[in-house]
Order: sequence, then structure tokens, then C-alpha cells
Amino acid sequence: MENRRNRADGSGKDKEKTAMRKDVTRGKDATRGKDATRRKNEGRITHGKETEDTLKIEELEGKACLFLRPLWEEVFHEDSSAFTDYYFAVKASANHAFALRKAESYVAMVHLTPYELNLRTGTSFTGVRASYLVGVATKKEFRHRGYMDALLKASLAFLYEECQPFVFLMPASPEIYRPYQFTYIYDREEYEPAGLLADVGTELHAASLGEKGDRMTALGEQDLPELAAYANRKLKESRDVFISRDEAYYRTMEQELRAQNGGCRLLWKETAAGRRLCGYFLYTDEKGPEIQEAVCDGETEAVRYTGRKTPIIMARIVHLKAMLSLLRTREGEAAFLMEVKDPLLTENNGVWSCRFTEEQAQVSVRRTEPKGRVPADLSGPAAVSEGERTREPQADCLVTADRLTAWLFGYERAEKCFTFPESQDGRTDTGREDILCKLNRIAVPRRVFINEIV
Repeated sequence: MENRRNRADGSGKDKEKTAMRKDVTRGKDATRGKDATRRKNEGRITHGKETEDTLKIEELEGKACLFLRPLWEEVFHEDSSAFTDYYFAVKASANHAFALRKAESYVAMVHLTPYELNLRTGTSFTGVRASYLVGVATKKEFRHRGYMDALLKASLAFLYEECQPFVFLMPASPEIYRPYQFTYIYDREEYEPAGLLADVGTELHAASLGEKGDRMTALGEQDLPELAAYANRKLKESRDVFISRDEAYYRTMEQELRAQNGGCRLLWKETAAGRRLCGYFLYTDEKGPEIQEAVCDGETEAVRYTGRKTPIIMARIVHLKAMLSLLRTREGEAAFLMEVKDPLLTENNGVWSCRFTEEQAQVSVRRTEPKGRVPADLSGPAAVSEGERTREPQADCLVTADRLTAWLFGYERAEKCFTFPESQDGRTDTGREDILCKLNRIAVPRRVFINEIV
């Protein structure tokens, strides 16, 4: 499914054409620490003088994001008025956004929607806050000028300072985001309506399913506690990363689905002790029924798995230490030196000393370049002391930010993501298998489950 709500200008391939001087202002405190005073209307980054050609990047938070609705309606014009009304009534006011103004009009924007996720950390789950990058858009006449490049970089810098471990998005075109080190982490299983649902479509509210006495009903307010408990139990059994589910989540999701002519359907099994919830699915019906998510105990007569998967979610590491701190091993210990190259978030660059066990993670970094610079290559690590480079022991493995992201979420195997330095005798296989064994000992959260579209 193409994401209509991410329509960037492809500026990652264009050289930034405008030199910009950044003056960051957030209330009385110009820092980005968590204790900084935040304006609930507009934080502003002003570039140059206020002339006709002046570009202003504004940082908007909360209800200030509602001012971006005219740009949203212009760029995402195929969205129904019902969906746009829902988005700006329910979702947008919780966002953080970066937008570029030219004179009095917004010409480009990026929305960051905060989500609480459950991420498997060893044998338990850790609550993690991460942002969904949505509403990436530029007015048609202002595209290919590097405007989106500036907004994406500002967004990543903000998220790093918020210590968010990663950011994710559903791309309209993945090639737009690859220069920013985004890579796919999740392929969604495709389901299709089956049996009775295929016949009666969205008019179904309650019906019997086949000869087993199973029933399907529309979601009601009284069902929310049971649905939330069921979903959390099922997802913790079968997934490693998913957005936290509670009654408020499904109440909001039902609003979103109804704005797209869909809804949530519950599947019940009739037993001697009464009915028992055995599954649910979420669907939209803008151009025919489309299953957005299905969670069931087993096979169901309501929907069927097609056997196909579609890549839908891309991500990139933001605060590397925060992300690495969430990892554990399946058993034993894994200790190694890993050199990372991140061309955008240079704070992530360096040789990372990593030690993982079943109970904890210990990670620290030795910078390979002064802050703000990007290493020219990955030929060998070095540490910086008071601005000077000094040699350090060679890293065991080397990786770029996008390849590291693909490995951390289990989308690619370590063999495809990491490279290994040559030993003194010129061989690359010396110690390679030992390091791969350590990397593969780590229980990365590979079973991702993110189906939200905004």
C-alpha cells in the first residue's frame, strides 16, 4: 500500500541551494534539554533577514501543528475530508512538526507523531518512545530546492536530542529516504476478506461464520477492555516490536478506520462456557475492502492470509546508545568493538565498545572524529582527545547506519550488514567467524508489527 501521507520532494538527491544561518529559539531557554521550557505554539528557527526570499523553518508543537492543515489539504488532496477532519481533530495536536515558511505561507512540512512501543528486551518488554515520521510534503512549485532536506535533518537532530532510539515511516517512495539512511524493517502480511465479509462488505455488523458457530461483530465500547487485553497477550507471544495497545488506542483507531469507511471487527468462538474472543481485524474501504491488520488465534473464516508480504515500514537508528542499550543475548556473552559511520548524526560515529549478556548491555563510544565531522572512510578507527586524532585498536567489525538498522531489527543477517577489517597478514576472514558468532548470539527484535498509517 502506498503511503499517501509521505510525499517528499526528492531533495536528498539535490544539493542544498540556500545557505542558512540557524538561530534556535524555544521560549526563554534555547537549549533542547528535557527540562527546557517549550512553547506550545511555535518554536522558530529563523534564517536570514525577513525579505521576500527569506526561508523560515518553524518548529511547531501541539496545537500549533493545526496551522499546517492548508498545506496538507493541498498536497494530500486525494484524502477524503472525513480523514483530514479526523487527522487534525485527533492526531495532529499531539505532533511535533518542522515546517518551512516563505513569506506568510508554509511550503514544506514534516510531522513527528509520538508513539509508545513495546520492545522485547531479553525475556521482558521495555516501553520505548519513538516517532512516526508522517505528512512529509512540499508544495509542487517549491520542490527540488533542498527544502525537505533541511526539514528532515532538523527532525533527526531534534529526535537525537530527545534520545529516541529510532524513527520510522511508511514511504510513498523508498528511494527518497535511502540517502537519509532509512531502510526497510517490516514486511506486512497481506490478508483479504473471505466468505461472508467478501459478500456483504462494510454493511456487516454481526453474522455467523460458517458451520462452527463462530460469530463476528463490530467493535463496541463495551468490548474495548477485552480487545486490549487480547491484543497485548497475543502480540507479546508472537512479536518483538509493536505499538502499545490499550483501550484508548483502539478507540482512536476505530475513529481513524471509520474516516476511511472501515472499522474493527471482532471474531468470537462459541463454547460451552460462553463466547470467547479469538481474533480481530482492522480494515478500510476507500477503494474496496483492505485489511490493515489481522490478529487471530488461528485460521478464521472471516479473512485469509494470501501468502504474500509487502514491505511497508522503513526506519533508521537515531540515538545509537539508547538503541544498543535495549539489546540482550539469547545466552552467554557477546563483547566486541564496532565502528559505526553515520553521515547525518555524527554523534553516532565512533568505535563502540559493546558487551551484551542475557541481563544487561554495556556500551560506550570512542569518537573517530571531532563532533560535527564525518569520517572519510571506514578503513580504521581512531579516537579524538581534545580535538586531535590518536590511533586506537582496530574495530572487530564496521557498519553504516542503514545497515546497522537493518540488522538491529532482524531484517538482514549480520553477514550482509557488517564488513570486517583486514588482519596484518591481509586476510579478512581472521576472526570474522568469531565476531559473526557473537553478533548472531544477540536477540535482536526482529519480529516487527507496525501497521499504522499516520
